[in-house]
Order: sequence, then C-alpha cells, then structure tokens
Amino acid sequence: MERRRELMGEGWRWYDQIRLAKIKKNNPRLNALIENGGIYWPISSDVLERNSKLEQNSYWK
Repeated sequence: MERRRELMGEGWRWYDQIRLAKIKKNNPRLNALIENGGIYWPISSDVLERNSKLEQNSYWK
C-alpha cells in the first residue's frame, strides 16, 4: 500500500501487477496476457515506417 501511495500517478502500477502475476500466477487474465506477449506496448506505426529493421510485437500484429 505504501508503494502504491508513493508512486501514484507515475505509471508503475501496471508493472507491479505484471510482476505479481508472474510470481503468484493467480490472475487468469494477466496470465493469458503474459503468455501471449500482450504485456508489451505496441510499436508505433510511425516508428515502424522509419526503421525497417523493427518488427511489431506478435500480440499486436
């Protein structure tokens, strides 16, 4: 709870939830996202157009 209050509004909660789901494996929705690679943000189409060596994350194709 202290970490949540201290880091509120800084965008760390998502990463804390993923880390907890990887350890406890008690959240079926997050476990499915982790297994399918859905926890990573998609790469912007502008960035993909500018750099042909990059490939979109498989979850976001």
